[in-house]
Amino acid sequence: IVTVGDLRPAPVLWHEDNGRRYDNG
Repeated sequence: IVTVGDLRPAPVLWHEDNGRRYDNG
């Protein structure tokens, strides 16, 4: 599992859109 939240300034937003973020990479 990649910690995208660490790279993204909005961990809360990425959390909700985790499905889309994961697809994007």
